[in-house]
Parts: sequence; structure tokens; C-alpha cells
Amino acid sequence: MIKEYSFKGHPYKIECSDVHASWWTHEDEHEVRMRQWDIQPGEVVLDIGAAYGSYSLIALALGAEYVFAWSPQGPPGQEPERVLFEKSLLLNGWQDKAIVYNSGLYNQTGWLNVDTQQMVEPQEHPSVIKVETLDGWTSRVDPNKVDWLKLDVEGAEVEVLKSGIETIKKFKPKIQIENHLFVRNTIAEEIRDLLLPLGYIEIENVPYHSVSHSLFHPGGV
Repeated sequence: MIKEYSFKGHPYKIECSDVHASWWTHEDEHEVRMRQWDIQPGEVVLDIGAAYGSYSLIALALGAEYVFAWSPQGPPGQEPERVLFEKSLLLNGWQDKAIVYNSGLYNQTGWLNVDTQQMVEPQEHPSVIKVETLDGWTSRVDPNKVDWLKLDVEGAEVEVLKSGIETIKKFKPKIQIENHLFVRNTIAEEIRDLLLPLGYIEIENVPYHSVSHSLFHPGGV
């Protein structure tokens, strides 16, 4: 099933089905994206925890040059979120403007149980994903620039940011984060304590149901 959307006058299409939440993710958090997701033409985006691509597809609709996205999971017994995301890229002709990794990022390399946030032995399990550090990915891929970093990783926000300190220092991207306060209610403060010493300014932190969304700009840009 194909659905059509528009964001700030920029149309795009998504592939979805009645048994998936893919359509819903493009309607949820709409007001958050309107406030914070201000992608400019030519920018490069890292979408960490992309799920069905609601932020990535909008970034491309707004003219992003390229999106690197991480979407390693999906509902048990159903197509992975990554599959529908990639189908949506094809629908819009953006398959050459994005890569969707079947893996995640964390504060070390290996295999992570996302439910317990413990490293485990390699195994086939819905809650276990392969992970690497953000700095490790940057050194391996060597992107020419990073303008935005969006983070939605179900309570592992601080760990992922710590794994990418050198990446953040090098590129100074704008950073948009979903703070999973229902996992740990100090996450927003921990992130603030991590980013402010790196020269960032918190533009806003807006409550949204059981989470909040923070926006940080380098030097208040």
C-alpha cells in the first residue's frame, strides 16, 4: 500500500501495509519535525534509529544530499522496518541518495541485546543486533561532511553519543535527540552534560508523551 505525504510543501511517498506501523510513524511526531527537523538542501544526515524512515525520507524530500540510516529491527514475525524503508526510497527515486544499515551503534563493537543493553554472543534473536561505535563507523566510511545527527535509540542515547565524540568534534553537526525518559529519567540531563562542554547550545527540550525531544546546535548556530 502506498501513501502520499507532504512536509512543508515537499511531497513524498511511503510504502506501508495494514499490519505495519510504517504509516503511523509518518504521522506521529509531525509537530516535532515541524519544529526541529530543518534540513537544508545539500546537507548530509545521520539517522541513527531510523525505523521506517520518517525522518530520513523527509530529509531527502527537503533536499538532503545523502542520508546514512541505521534500522536493524522490526516487529516480530513481520518484515524488518528496513525493508519498507528501502521500498519507500525506491518509490521516490532516492535509492542512490541513502544507505540503510541492518545494524546499530553503541559504545562498543559486538552484539547488543537492546532490551537489556548488555553485550552478548552473536545470535539470531529479534532483540539482538550487531553494533559498532559511531567513531568506528566514521573512520571506516570517512564521510566528507555530517550536517545533522538524529538519534532515537530506545534509551541508549548517551552511550551512542559517547561512542562518537570525535565525530561530533570533527563535523559539529546539529543534533536532534529523542530522550527515552521512561527508560531513565535523567537522559536529557546526561546528554546536556555531554554536549555543552563540546561547544553546543541546547535550543530546546520539548516534552512529548513519555519522552522528550532535544535540539542542539553547535555554538548556537
